[in-house]
Amino acid sequence: MNDAGDNPFEELLLSLARAGVKFIVAGGVAAVFHGVPRVTFDLDISVDMDPDNVRRLLDVLEAEGLRPRPPVPAEALLDRESVRKMTEEKGALVFSFVDPRDPLRQVDVFLARDMSYERLTALSESHRLGDQEIRIVSAAGLLQLKSRIHPLREKDELDIRYLRKRLEEKG
Repeated sequence: MNDAGDNPFEELLLSLARAGVKFIVAGGVAAVFHGVPRVTFDLDISVDMDPDNVRRLLDVLEAEGLRPRPPVPAEALLDRESVRKMTEEKGALVFSFVDPRDPLRQVDVFLARDMSYERLTALSESHRLGDQEIRIVSAAGLLQLKSRIHPLREKDELDIRYLRKRLEEKG
């Protein structure tokens, strides 16, 4: 991922890193970083839910023109009780932000505990992107996460196949 044209989320990822947001890239964008040939229109990230970190995240997303999709204000992510209610009472897995000018440009912030920043840190590795270091779920970690999806979608089956091949090539 050295060319901005390779990754439509590169500038956003760089903005997050430059602002000091602690986050980990997962999902389709992570798969692309590992060489999986696929198209994705959303950026899945796990974020350290420390209020100062969440505030930096919200500031970057707002500056990038992204707005919350749910009928809940973005600031709800700053309140642990609100996040608990979204996950436990509403069954929310992510909090989505969309660009009103480009509805295909979306950021999903994981809310589920099994996709928490703390959990994914152990499955992630540091990668250089432009002038920044960002954390991305490793190929092995992504394979582990994707293998737990039920029901398995066709795109996940393809990701799993490519990730296994990539890991076999690495030895």
